[in-house]
Amino acid sequence: MAYAQARSSQQKIATLGAVAALHVAAGYVIVTGLAASGIVQDIPTLFQARNIRVEVPPETPPPQPRADQAQPARPDQSPQTIVTPAIRFDSTPVKLPDVDTLLPAGTEDRVVVPPPETPRFTPEAARPRNDPGSWVTEADYSSRAMRLGLEGITRFTLTIGADGRVADCRVTGSSGHAELDSAACQLIARRARFEPARNGDGDKVAGSYSSAVRWTIRE
Repeated sequence: MAYAQARSSQQKIATLGAVAALHVAAGYVIVTGLAASGIVQDIPTLFQARNIRVEVPPETPPPQPRADQAQPARPDQSPQTIVTPAIRFDSTPVKLPDVDTLLPAGTEDRVVVPPPETPRFTPEAARPRNDPGSWVTEADYSSRAMRLGLEGITRFTLTIGADGRVADCRVTGSSGHAELDSAACQLIARRARFEPARNGDGDKVAGSYSSAVRWTIRE
């Protein structure tokens, strides 16, 4: 009985010792692991990769030509020969003009003429003041001219003075009869009255006037 109790006591002591040894070993491992974790650096995460699914559209088959459609003609695949014409250059020498002929012969003094001044008054020609039909009439026919039946047209040009009177009469176209031409100038110089011509300043100046006299005998 005593032997059994002593053996049981020894087993308990051995069991307790084993348990204590396990605790010591576990504590050593924990302490060593904590010390090691203090010097190991964490590795940062550089990137994260993931798969992206790309959907590829299905291929569409090319349209098939119908039986009633004509097939397009294929171009001729045979090589073509391109003929390039020869380039010709004109080798004819060009004669340039002499430089001396292009330069002016010499400098000349030029007189600059000022533009004419705009007139302050519109010039006017001499014009009749009385009726030209009253200058020469049928009653002015001389008896001799009527007896001889002299007729014709006397053309004349008058010089009008600044006073409006006829200063001169010149026959520019004869009637064919000197008697009629002379009578026309004498009568007109005595009877004609004019408004004299005026220059750009509005002053009365000499002028001229042209017309004609028809000599006709009425029956």
